[in-house]
Amino acid sequence: MGTEKSQMEAAEAAWDRKAQAESLKCSVCAQRIPYADREVYFHTKMCGYCAHQAEKDD
Repeated sequence: MGTEKSQMEAAEAAWDRKAQAESLKCSVCAQRIPYADREVYFHTKMCGYCAHQAEKDD
């Protein structure tokens, strides 16, 4: 289990470096995209929160 955690930490650190180097930011709030939201970002160009807010029915 320790190996999985260190691999996840390495993946998150690599993503953070990539997001910073390529200025991957939400088109709505301009927040840097976190590792967990990378798939949402590539589909919507928004962070997970902004994408959720845009999709929900009020």
